[in-house]
Amino acid sequence: MIYALISDVHGNLEALTAVMDDIKKHGAIDGVVFLGDAVGYGPNPNEVLQIISATCDVKLMGNHDYSALGLLDPTDFNVYAQSGINFSVSVLTPQSQGILSSFRLIDRVGELLLVHATPDAPESWNYCLSTAEANRQFAAFDEPICFIAHSHQPLIFRQDSLGECDMLYDEELSLSDECRYIINTGSVGQPRDGNPRACYVIYDTISRRLHYRRLPYDIEAAQHKMRAVDLPAFLVERLAAGR
Repeated sequence: MIYALISDVHGNLEALTAVMDDIKKHGAIDGVVFLGDAVGYGPNPNEVLQIISATCDVKLMGNHDYSALGLLDPTDFNVYAQSGINFSVSVLTPQSQGILSSFRLIDRVGELLLVHATPDAPESWNYCLSTAEANRQFAAFDEPICFIAHSHQPLIFRQDSLGECDMLYDEELSLSDECRYIINTGSVGQPRDGNPRACYVIYDTISRRLHYRRLPYDIEAAQHKMRAVDLPAFLVERLAAGR
């Protein structure tokens, strides 16, 4: 099976459209997995949710989605994230709220564990950004591979048979049967690794080949729409910097 794994769209319709077009061109995708955060930051949460609902086989909840449903206090976020959530809540339709409500916190597909934040405590919305934290997370699940999101940074943690863990930034990688992996898919609509291009992952469960895809999209169009609905200038400007 070949899966496309996407996450952290954050209301960015232009970025999601570019990614979905690329997935269609690939031609051999057996399923699309969404790892959370459809809303927040961007100007098109309803349109994004419609696409995710129609095209994704697995749909997970992110912390911004959770907050938009009133399940997480937005004051836990910084002021810019609060602005994004407040905007999303103000425009979400009942249909969109229903779509969001159907998302799950954690799921499994074959040998893959899927979660937005961390497998040990999905509702705590913690980050996995170090080998020490990765080792702690490896102890919390049994599957050989866990896909995560949340930090908007594409990276791979690899644990060998002796329990030693390292961090990889490979754009393409063949996964070893002798190792376990925690793989962050990066962000479609809000990359924060210094690269503003939309990011997602293609993974082949047979060949165990992983490939990060980076795609240009119409950032200026997204920024124009953000300004039109008075989203903070900081959120507008960061799209072009990938920060």
